[in-house]
This record gives sequence, C-alpha cells and structure tokens, in this order.
Amino acid sequence: MKNKVVIITGSSCSGKYTVISKLLSKYPTFKFLPSETTRTMRDGESDGNPHIFITTEELHARSISGKYVVEELINDIYYATTFDVIENAIENSPISLKEIGVDGAMELKKKLGDRCITIFLSVEKAELERRFTTRGTPDFEKRLSRYQYEFNLGNKMDVVIDNNSDIELTIRTIEGILKLNELGGN
Repeated sequence: MKNKVVIITGSSCSGKYTVISKLLSKYPTFKFLPSETTRTMRDGESDGNPHIFITTEELHARSISGKYVVEELINDIYYATTFDVIENAIENSPISLKEIGVDGAMELKKKLGDRCITIFLSVEKAELERRFTTRGTPDFEKRLSRYQYEFNLGNKMDVVIDNNSDIELTIRTIEGILKLNELGGN
C-alpha cells in the first residue's frame, strides 16, 4: 500500500479518537495528523494531542493567508487542517490517521482522491446519547441534532463500520481494510 491518509470520521462521541489511539499504539510507524481548533482543551488533552488549540482570531488569520486545506465549523467550534500537515504526511508516513468531521472528510476526499480512504464510524443515536451522558458533555442535545445529517453523509464515505459496542472488532475491520498484516503491528 502506498502512503495513505486514513480519515476517521463520525458523529461526536462515535469513538474516532479512541480508534485512532488504539491504532497508533499498535502501529508506532503511523502518524497522527492533528487539527487546529478553537475549542477548549479537555481533561487529559495537551496541545497537539489530539488538537492544536488556537484562538478564533489566530484561526481566521491563518485562513485568510491560505494555510488550510480544509476548515469546518461544528457546533460553533472551528476545526482546520493545514496543507503542510497533509503534504508532510503523504510524503513521509506509510499511514497517517486523521480525525475529522463528515464535511471535512468529504472535502479532503475531493482534494486527496486515491491518496486517502474515508472511514465512517456508525453509532446508533441512543448509544451516542449514552456516551454523551457518560462523558458529561454539557451541550449533547445540540450535538445529537446533527446525527441524521452526519449519518447521511457518512454513508457516502469509502467504508462504514458499526462502532456501537466492540472497539476491537472495529480495529480488526480497519486492519483488514488496510491490509495491516503486511505492515506488522505490535
């Protein structure tokens, strides 16, 4: 397999970063591609893990100067990915993992073509609500209001994986899709 950007997308709380974390742990040669975001840092996060945290003013200035390959506004929070991050990944890493919203995934797919694969993590609405409650997400009703829209766009991705309950099955499915047995994980 030539160098690829593997785009993991889905609704908020669908397990995108959990899947990416497990893949990064198992395959240390993989590279994670962080987004820049205006959202507040959560407990356990740091700058660059899983995002680069910047102000709205900084993001707008970078946008105007043409730094971004893709930008999204999700639930009043901006997320953006720089051209440099994507180009460096395609040039230097066999597999790079990108967590991004469904709109951003569609946009990146248009721009990268066969240099990427889009994977939508499908989770039932009731399960998402349970995860939001467990995580203590204060604005989860607003996030759930995007469910049908995200689900509909998700069905346009290259691959749709059920991620309701068995994270290990999700990982094995992705490994099979990417033929990771050829790369040798931990």
